[in-house]
Amino acid sequence: MKFGQFALLLLLGALLFSGCAKKTTEAKPTLSLPQAGAIYSLNDGEGGFRIAKVVTIEAEVVFVHLFTGRWKTRPAAIEAGANQYPAPMAFSPDTFLGMQPVRMQVGTASPEEIETYSVWKNSNSGVL
Repeated sequence: MKFGQFALLLLLGALLFSGCAKKTTEAKPTLSLPQAGAIYSLNDGEGGFRIAKVVTIEAEVVFVHLFTGRWKTRPAAIEAGANQYPAPMAFSPDTFLGMQPVRMQVGTASPEEIETYSVWKNSNSGVL
């Protein structure tokens, strides 16, 4: 086999194998209401991203624990555990969906997290 033919076969083989490589795509924001207990990355509207855990959902409220960390790009799921300081917040479903949520992890809300929702609800605080 001549060198030119060998090089051509090598090039064709490389092209075939490169097409089989696993491609990574950026996660798409959800278009439906979130799941209680799940962790989402949110576009904060200021050029960054934050992580929130959905505690509960009612007709006009998506109650979350918004974590203090902020990223310039959507964080990986593993980074969600590094956030230790949640701030309880209530959003309307439209506001929440407007933050382009991407589900990172499925989970459940703890009794303590649900208690923060009860405290918020009894305080008659507003919804963003």
